[in-house]
Amino acid sequence: MEGVQSIRSLRRAAAAALGTGLCAFASAWAGPSGEISPEAIAGGVATLVQTARKDAGVPALERRSVLDEAAQDRAAAMAALPAERRLAVGETVEVLLERHGVRRYRGAETRTAVLAGYSDPAAEVVALWRDARDSRLLDRAWTALGIGTAAGREGEAVVVAVFVEDAPPLPDLASLEELLEVAVSDERERRGLAPLQPSAALRAVARAHSADMAARGFFDHMSPDGESPADRVRGAGIRFSKMSENIARSFHVDDPVETTVQGWLDSPRHRRNMLDPNVSETAVGAASDEEGRLYVTQIYLAPAE
Repeated sequence: MEGVQSIRSLRRAAAAALGTGLCAFASAWAGPSGEISPEAIAGGVATLVQTARKDAGVPALERRSVLDEAAQDRAAAMAALPAERRLAVGETVEVLLERHGVRRYRGAETRTAVLAGYSDPAAEVVALWRDARDSRLLDRAWTALGIGTAAGREGEAVVVAVFVEDAPPLPDLASLEELLEVAVSDERERRGLAPLQPSAALRAVARAHSADMAARGFFDHMSPDGESPADRVRGAGIRFSKMSENIARSFHVDDPVETTVQGWLDSPRHRRNMLDPNVSETAVGAASDEEGRLYVTQIYLAPAE
């Protein structure tokens, strides 16, 4: 999500500049002791953010060059605009990060400030972000940081921070498949049902469907080509008297096995498939896309007599 502070900071800074004569002082880039470089401001902001987090007892953030580049991109774009147009945030933080090749993360936010005339602009920026009503500067969820700075048309400092919460690491897909099969069998046994026997042939079918969903970005039992679950199983040369299919999709969850099984139990149709006493074979197939979404397919089958 975009930080509300991105807009509020700009409004507050603009109001201060007009109402209190902030711009009457020397530019933030050139104080009495000499020029303050954009790099120095960015470094000072990063240092003070880390200090504020340390003082609050929250983990430090990893400063990443790719996030610096994204923040610098946003700062330069804002600095090039007239002051009255900077309040309109253009692309979302998600689009900004994607343009810089950042696709796998759980959450992200930008914070922005525009100011001039301070001898220590970095301290003013961090104080502004820290004291904001909606501040997330000290949020434990953040894991990485990028800072970008640029000089506006009137010499004011435009400062942008990008905060990112990393996604949990992707599980090993083969292990995930086995764990899901075990978890489903455990749910059946708790209800007095026979566990299901894993099938290598069905696993290939289930994996192919999950991989297709991940590659083409759809989430459905029916493929875009009109192929049904029964079509896929028959196409693999597997004969059956009964079959059904459950699918699931999750995005950056800490426990995809628990999330998937609980989701199926909460859905009447998926629960019925999972706890069907008339099926005896199963297989789970998993795949992931570039953003880290997990796609899971489980097939339940009673062989042809």
